[in-house]
Amino acid sequence: MAKHRIETLLEKNGGKFTDRYGLIEDVLTDAATEKDGVTETPIRLNVRSGDWIDHPWFGRIITDFEGMSWHKKRLILDWNHNDNEEIGIITSKDHSNGNLVCEATLLSRDKRDRAAKIIDYSRHGMPYEVSMTWGRHKSGKMVFEDVKEGTEAKVNGKTVVGPGTIIRKWGMYGAAICPHGVDHSTTTTILDSERYESMEKDLKKFIDAFGKDQAVQYMLDANIKSFEDAEEEHKKFLDARREEKLNALIADQEKLQSEIKTLAEDRDKWKSEFEKQKTDFDKIKDSEKTLMEDKKKLEDEHEKLQAAIPGVTVTDSETDSSNRTRVRKNGETKGTYRDAMMSFFGV
Repeated sequence: MAKHRIETLLEKNGGKFTDRYGLIEDVLTDAATEKDGVTETPIRLNVRSGDWIDHPWFGRIITDFEGMSWHKKRLILDWNHNDNEEIGIITSKDHSNGNLVCEATLLSRDKRDRAAKIIDYSRHGMPYEVSMTWGRHKSGKMVFEDVKEGTEAKVNGKTVVGPGTIIRKWGMYGAAICPHGVDHSTTTTILDSERYESMEKDLKKFIDAFGKDQAVQYMLDANIKSFEDAEEEHKKFLDARREEKLNALIADQEKLQSEIKTLAEDRDKWKSEFEKQKTDFDKIKDSEKTLMEDKKKLEDEHEKLQAAIPGVTVTDSETDSSNRTRVRKNGETKGTYRDAMMSFFGV
């Protein structure tokens, strides 16, 4: 895999190499510049894609930007990896979008020097690329991850599929502007100083007025030519949003009213059911009261019957011509018992 070739070259050649010409000596110093007579031109470098690239020496590789160490606070920008032709200073880096982008400044002292030529040719459409100078991490090591064919791995905010080698820890030493880099997606963009500063001021003005997302949208809209155009567009945007919110509120209100109506219907249904159950309960309660009263009557009658039957005197018209017969307790017959019961109940 690529990591073995990388390690071998590092061991043999001082721990650093370039993408274009191979290994170089570890001699990088801050560029000594004189302010007087030096023209400073801001540029933006798309230094390296965050995806697989086919490196001519190392095969299929990805550099993990999270594991990158910065060699110095500012790095040297040269021409075509020529140590004797420094042309600028790399001042900052960013890889939030998954690619490595650096801000830099080209330094030109003469209209015929390399930096001036790059500025001139770029403004006429020359598509210069970028190549990195990279090597060991500041810890003195490099960390590799071999990804087998068909295997997935996470790097630079995305999922990639092997085969290949991910360089997880590495060091960034500098970069070079060149006609052709290893990564052909790289670019060099000249930013005109006055126009660049004006764009920054305009962007801040737009962000303060419209918010970040809308500001960027308005500045990229080809139909918006001025801040006034953006204000008019923003008014339409706010009106549309207001209308959208109003429609949403109306929809919510209608939904709420429908739910209230349903709840009222359920309430009436439950109230009717409750009244019915209450009526049934009152009937049961009345029935229970009647049953208790009947039970009390039966108990009273039962007690009276028990008290009256043992020594009751009855008249037996069928056995006594005088219609008066004394019936004693121990001399009861079925007929006299029957007559006593009938007499007791008034039959």
